[in-house]
Amino acid sequence: MSAIIYINDHQILIEQNQKFERSQGYAWIRGESVIFDADAGASAVRHCRLSPQQIYSRYWQQCDQSSLPANQAGIRHAADLIYQHLSELKQRFNLQEIALVVPSHYQTANLQLLLGIAQACQLKVNALVNGPLLALYRADVISGKYQHVDMQLNQTVCSEFIVAHAQIELVDVQVHHDISLQSVQDSLLKTMQHNFIQNDRFDPLHYAATEQQLFDQIPQVARAIGRDGKTSLLVEHQGQTHNVSIDARQWKETLAEWFNKLSLGNVNGYDSRFLQLNGLLRDNASSLPELPGTVVLTPQPGLPLPPEVYQRDQNGELIYVNRLGCSENVTTAESQPSEIPPVDENAVTHLLCNGRAVPLERAFISPEANQLSVELVATAQANLSTMLASGDLFVLNAPDRQELLLNDRLGSNLADGVVTAIRVRS
Repeated sequence: MSAIIYINDHQILIEQNQKFERSQGYAWIRGESVIFDADAGASAVRHCRLSPQQIYSRYWQQCDQSSLPANQAGIRHAADLIYQHLSELKQRFNLQEIALVVPSHYQTANLQLLLGIAQACQLKVNALVNGPLLALYRADVISGKYQHVDMQLNQTVCSEFIVAHAQIELVDVQVHHDISLQSVQDSLLKTMQHNFIQNDRFDPLHYAATEQQLFDQIPQVARAIGRDGKTSLLVEHQGQTHNVSIDARQWKETLAEWFNKLSLGNVNGYDSRFLQLNGLLRDNASSLPELPGTVVLTPQPGLPLPPEVYQRDQNGELIYVNRLGCSENVTTAESQPSEIPPVDENAVTHLLCNGRAVPLERAFISPEANQLSVELVATAQANLSTMLASGDLFVLNAPDRQELLLNDRLGSNLADGVVTAIRVRS
């Protein structure tokens, strides 16, 4: 069976055997060696603030032959780094046949180069599909207009999709070079720095070693804030430990500054937006500010690729898939009745959990493995009403209420996580 490689300049996801492996999109050219992250203790990302002039992080974004400075490792351009990285991934994870899921900003030249590099690595590519398109397909969207916001390490790519006549189609792509995960990371570090200076009179960004320590803590801080609403920051310098705290208000205000630049939380002509953070906060949506109308995507292993992605032309050449037939939940114009009843714009249509929106009438909520999840099942198996009635599920801030309202957040004493009541308009 093919492994699936999800390409992004911040984090490469390798899916096989129904689980994910991750590899950061950083390369460290140290002398004659090129280091990625096979060795977690000596990985490139763990040195990105310590040795920034030796770290390269744009090669997956560029996917071209952009020149690199002369170096002892003999790496001439970005394509060489992709070859080195892909070769290491092949060896680490025993890859043979793969499907490539690529970002929307890749053009024909980028795709041809990527396929050529994969062939040089002796990897057989069975499918080539647009990543945001696949994300919308898996989200069970219904007819309408949608935007996918792909926050990458060095830029943000916004893809526009139209869902109509049982088909999802990519219609427009915009690239924002001034908004990126790196700029978000830098802002979070400055917020942390402010707390240290105000409370400990120590500037952790003045020293590369303490800056790297703070940078490494970002995912753990996100988890703690999502769980507890605050956490401690700790760095060590010259044998002395510096410790301050940060709370959810400061954290979320910093993130909101960047999300507002993308108009997230303001649907603005779209039926819904989908936000992909590519591992920035280890996909911890609970540490994010409120973003009405925006679905935060969390990668889930084990979801099969649709058969349509395995396409070749009459010459046997692989076809890049940027449109897909819709799932069974998509409503087409032809299938709607001639007389359409009035629509309640405040009615809940879907439950959102871990980045996946499931139709309300077909949602099965499970607290297994100490984590809430929502699965798509037959109507008779939906269990929202049963769980609310038993108290196993409750509305946060209104635990006695049984009626579900738009934007309600549901929690459980049986497991961690939050389920949100949303409306996906047709």
